[in-house]
Amino acid sequence: MGPTSIVQLSAMLQEEWRRIPVDILHKLVESMTDRMAAVIATRGSKMNNAILYSNHNSLQTAMARKVLSEYMDKLSWQPGDRILDVGCGNGNITVEELLPRVPGDFEVLAGMDISHTMLEFASSKYKHPKIKFIQADLAAEIPAESELRTPGFDKIFSSYCLNWIPDQRQAVRNIYNMLRPGGEAVLLISSWTPAYSAYEVQSKKSEWKQYLKDAYKFITPLQKSKDAAGDFYKILQDAGFEIINCYTEKVQHDYNTARCFKDSVKAYNPFIDKIPEDQQEDYMLDLLLEMTKIKHVETGNIDEKVTILRQEILVAYVKKYKKSH
Repeated sequence: MGPTSIVQLSAMLQEEWRRIPVDILHKLVESMTDRMAAVIATRGSKMNNAILYSNHNSLQTAMARKVLSEYMDKLSWQPGDRILDVGCGNGNITVEELLPRVPGDFEVLAGMDISHTMLEFASSKYKHPKIKFIQADLAAEIPAESELRTPGFDKIFSSYCLNWIPDQRQAVRNIYNMLRPGGEAVLLISSWTPAYSAYEVQSKKSEWKQYLKDAYKFITPLQKSKDAAGDFYKILQDAGFEIINCYTEKVQHDYNTARCFKDSVKAYNPFIDKIPEDQQEDYMLDLLLEMTKIKHVETGNIDEKVTILRQEILVAYVKKYKKSH
């Protein structure tokens, strides 16, 4: 049986932390390069969040791997293709999942993200002569003179990025404008997840509402849609895309332990830095408890691999017409 209170959940997580051997913790610290350690020292908590995300993004990586495996062979690859990963974050999916799957004769693989800290982390960790990282905001109009639009890209991928943007139409317009005529895009979006529902509940609680005043900005518009695929199809169509596929799929991800689940939820939580440090643990435990109430999260005993997150993803495969349509 799973936890029924914050006290029980806290006890479970603390017990798991104590089970990590000290020598393993030392090896983790020793494995960090001098450059990465220096960046962490100068960037503080924001860089720590980048490292937390790097170590606890198994859900995002697993879903990206699933979609890439399904679609890479469907794309029309050409020598000299320019490739863009929109919302690349810390660069791990760009380099570790996307790069090994693209033909070796591409011109450039660029990762784009709004976070300077994430991009600095990516640039420090990944060195490759044909990979670059670019800071840009997908939620704002990307200028025509930007290197993202001129010369643009032949292939665009995006994983767990568009769900963070309230103005989906602006985001899709940017993707359309960054794509060269005849280019293709594969988009993966979280269209429904219990975390968004829990954010909404927390934003109304007296102890958290002052920190979650803008919670609505971090909840995808698709969360409450009765037909997420249909709504997003219309956005793609209005932007001018030829739509090959656009559908939703119910998926689940199994976490190793309750502590792993907690760290993963914390890694992509947009409010944690706003909350006083001495309240962050209570906030996270309350968030996990609210997520378990939604019945799409199962958490069991410490030694069992039973922490399961169920969500809905949206996948779209689109092309840009070679001539205006």
